[in-house]
This record gives sequence, C-alpha cells and structure tokens, in this order.
Amino acid sequence: NVINNINDYESQVRFLRHYYNIFSNLNSYKFRVKSDDVTKATKSNLIRIYSEIIKNNGSDLIQDLIDKSNIYNNFIKPRSIDEHGIYAKYKDNLDNLNRIGAVPANALLLYLFEYHKDKDLSDILTFLEKWFIIRHVTNTPSTNKLDGIFIDMIKFLDNNKGTLDDVMKSLLVELTEKDIIKNKLITSNIYDFSSNLTKCLLVHIERSFSTKESMKDYWALNTRNEGKQSHPVWTVEHIYPRNPKKDDIDEECENLKDTLGNLTLTAYNGNLSNRSYSEKLELEKDGKEIGFNSGNIKINTLLKDKVEWKGNDIKNRGKWLVEEFLKDFLRDFK
Repeated sequence: NVINNINDYESQVRFLRHYYNIFSNLNSYKFRVKSDDVTKATKSNLIRIYSEIIKNNGSDLIQDLIDKSNIYNNFIKPRSIDEHGIYAKYKDNLDNLNRIGAVPANALLLYLFEYHKDKDLSDILTFLEKWFIIRHVTNTPSTNKLDGIFIDMIKFLDNNKGTLDDVMKSLLVELTEKDIIKNKLITSNIYDFSSNLTKCLLVHIERSFSTKESMKDYWALNTRNEGKQSHPVWTVEHIYPRNPKKDDIDEECENLKDTLGNLTLTAYNGNLSNRSYSEKLELEKDGKEIGFNSGNIKINTLLKDKVEWKGNDIKNRGKWLVEEFLKDFLRDFK
C-alpha cells in the first residue's frame, strides 16, 4: 500500500525520512527509537530505525505509514488529486510547490495535513510557493539547512507555542535581506537558471490578476496530435527574442534577455518565436490577435502600444513584476 502511494524510490526514501523526523519529535509519538546515537533519520540509517520499531510494534507502525503515505501521495502527485476530494481546494498550490521543487516542505505539509486539517491551509501554501521561489533564486537558506528549518517549525507548532502566522513570520527571517531579494529577482538570469521556476513565478503573478472565471490551466498539455508526445500549451516567451535576427540585435537587451522583465507567458511560442518585438506586438493567427497587444495576458500590461522594447523597458517591467510578486509578502519582514 505504501509503495502504491509512493512508487518512486527517491520519494519513498524521502517519505520515510520525513515521517520519522516529524513524528519522532512529537510528544504523542509512540514508535521512537531508543538508541541515543539516532537523532534523526537519514538515508543510511533508515533500515536500522525501522527494523527496531517493527520488532517492537510492527503492525501499528505499518498502518500508520499507510495512513501517512495516503496524505503524502498528494504532494508528489498533485495533478491526480480528486476534484471532489478533501484536497481539491489545494490542488493548484500543491502542484506549484511540486514544480518549484519545494520537497523539504513536504515534512511540514505532512504534519499540517494530519494535525491542522480542520484549518484552511491556503494561505500558508501560497506563502510557501513564494518562499521557495525566493529561496531558489537567492540560494538562502542553504540546502543543507532546509530539513532542519521545517522540523523546527513542526516542533514549534506541536508545543503550542505559535500559530500558522507565527510559522510564516519565522520562515521569513530565514530568507536573506529584503533589498537582496528584490535585486536578485530583478537582475538574475532567471530563465537560464531554471525555465520551470521562471514559469512558476510568471504564472503566480498572472494568476494574481485573474478572476476565478478567467483563470487558465497554465500547465495543460496539448494532446491533440495523436501518436505524438504531448507538450505544454503555455510556455515562457522572450519579449526581446532570445535569438534575434542580426538587424534586431540590441546589446543592452542581449545582456538582459533572460531576466524576469523580458519574460512572459504565451500559448503561441511557435508563432512568436524569434520575431522582432514590433512583429510580436501585433501578430495575428487565423484572424485572431495572439501578440502582446491582445490583452489576453495581464502581465503584458506594460507592453500595450509600446512601439519599441529597450533595456530600460526590461528593467522597469522587472521591477513592476517583482513588486507584484512580493505584494504583502515582505510587509512584516525587517
């Protein structure tokens, strides 16, 4: 049953680590290993830990692992969440966290979905999306600290010392300084760093401008071509082209082309391709506007009717996008 819920080997190892490291730190947990030298579960000591527990209380442990793996399954396969199930309202959040690479947070999520399931967890899930995007771009806190940080948050909650708001404030303190965050998000070659992370960030901002009725599935796959491999409908598009024609090259834009301000979302990547900015602005397909002037994508607002696209435009749009992304997020952050 556990393997059916978590069928990937690395995810199984991670689940068994997370499970023990979370619950062995809780006051109510009854399967704790008695050895003094076992302070936390690692890949190398998992067999030893679970062998000892199983000798003493095997059937209860296995049942608990099955129950917890049912929850954990939602974190590693969020696209499969039942639209009418209890986790349906969190599907998009969990999908985003999975794509961003927020695996260390799965420990906290497992705890929350078990012990705080009566609360609305939407805010903290959205917070974690932003937190991990910032963490990945700034590389702070370092990877080797992440597991410990989330275990500390779990202990904090289990001892009734704080609320979910307190957890979010504590996690903010783990990030680097506010000015560094803004500068990194604006100036980093984020697309070169990770096109998937870039798309997650752009989707997050675009959705902040959307209503429930206008919300699109930006992760949908095109399955119309039978027999061919499906591919994403929506992709990241470079406003100043990534591979411009010789006559369209602008040296300042060249240095900024993979930064956030020069990136947007499109369902017509093949049509826009490496066309010049002016062509991309007004492009039509089958009598339908598909260019930046179409108004279909809200994060293209600053492009509307702008006849040329220069380095300053990229910088200004980058600042605007970052302000929108961080709106309210760093409000209480010193």
